[in-house]
Amino acid sequence: MANSPSTRKLDPAVVGGALLALAVLIIAGPLLLPRLAKLGQPPGAAREVVYSIPAGTADLIQAGGDPQIVPAEMLFTLGLQDVLVIHNEDGVGHTFGPYWVAPHNTLRIQFSQPAVYEGYCSVHPSNQIRIIVESRPAP
Repeated sequence: MANSPSTRKLDPAVVGGALLALAVLIIAGPLLLPRLAKLGQPPGAAREVVYSIPAGTADLIQAGGDPQIVPAEMLFTLGLQDVLVIHNEDGVGHTFGPYWVAPHNTLRIQFSQPAVYEGYCSVHPSNQIRIIVESRPAP
């Protein structure tokens, strides 16, 4: 019998449990992935909120188009160490409230105190933006 292959029967309970676990991963995976990704981050790691201004945005706005780049209101939380990042790939500088992003540059702001910044926004159809920085998440 040393040369005969061993035959093993699979336990139906083990197979059923494995199939159930696989089904749960397939269904719940998309919901769990963002949370699992945060597990690898060190405590207090910053959350970046990134917007990109594509080349030609100023021309689009001049022609009456809406680039649909940023919302009229942005909310950031100090407890999460939120960071605003704006990549300006356009050949023209753009304004976001009190901030200006030079052409082909990146603006990176890590907020240090609660505040509300309001002002002109060169890439929003209303030409206005409101940036709210809270000390902790709202309930």
